[in-house]
Amino acid sequence: MIRMKEAMNLNFSIQSDVYSFGVFLLELISGRKAVSDQCIIQWAQSFQESSDISVIADSRMAGGFTSQSMKELLSLTARCVNPTSEQRPSMSSVEAEIQRIREQEISLTAVMAEGTPTVTLGSQLFRTSR
Repeated sequence: MIRMKEAMNLNFSIQSDVYSFGVFLLELISGRKAVSDQCIIQWAQSFQESSDISVIADSRMAGGFTSQSMKELLSLTARCVNPTSEQRPSMSSVEAEIQRIREQEISLTAVMAEGTPTVTLGSQLFRTSR
């Protein structure tokens, strides 16, 4: 697998920003730092075929998301870190997709009974609402 600096070829562009944002999303989702012995992208790819989201998602986020939304976010993240810059989505596409996933997550968690803690996508990293 190509490492981060090699994938970006040290040329700063909008597409390298998308790549960096994908790495940032992986850090948020996994709770791992990108600067580790094993490249975070390689680590995440090793679990790509797994249907068990808990192997990638930070355990502190347990129960804070639906598996459907997390799978879609991980798929978006994989597209962001594609080694071929031309195959990465635009940042506006990334933003629209995250908004769609967020709205989906809200609609899926809004059906919970009143008083049940609900968490919107990513907010578990900061706080839960009760």
